[in-house]
Amino acid sequence: MTKSEFVEMRRSELPKTLKLLRLYPEDEKDRKPSPMVRSAIELATVFVNEEAVNLAFASTGAFDFTKRVRAEVPSTMKEAVDKLEMVAAETDAALARMSEEDFQQIVDAFGHKMPLSATLLLMMLDHIHHRGQFTIYSRIAGAKVPQIYGPSADEPMLPPK
Repeated sequence: MTKSEFVEMRRSELPKTLKLLRLYPEDEKDRKPSPMVRSAIELATVFVNEEAVNLAFASTGAFDFTKRVRAEVPSTMKEAVDKLEMVAAETDAALARMSEEDFQQIVDAFGHKMPLSATLLLMMLDHIHHRGQFTIYSRIAGAKVPQIYGPSADEPMLPPK
């Protein structure tokens, strides 16, 4: 995957997640569908933490687990969305500064050597996975679920722009 293809994917995927998170009811932020899983606000914070990993890779070509700092769980969903938007903007700026050669460099990705392009794609796929989880939280909490790749029960097919 080229850098421009990845950037296009980010431009498509991140707004879908932000829209989903914005629709989540504030008074349901502590809801846990099961005692074994994160609360909604904790799951929203996963997006922030993953984006911080993306920022590290996009800024330096590396991520140091020994220096990993996880974001504090915010007190509101709005704060989680605001944090995600802020870190995503920093990641976008770092990607814009990156050359195609840097984007294809081999990096240590969680103990595996692979191109940075593949690492960031894996991170995006994990982001998408967690977004799917969050749609279930949204349904349980009575929130609307927007269309992501096609119509949802709450948002019928939108005509092309």
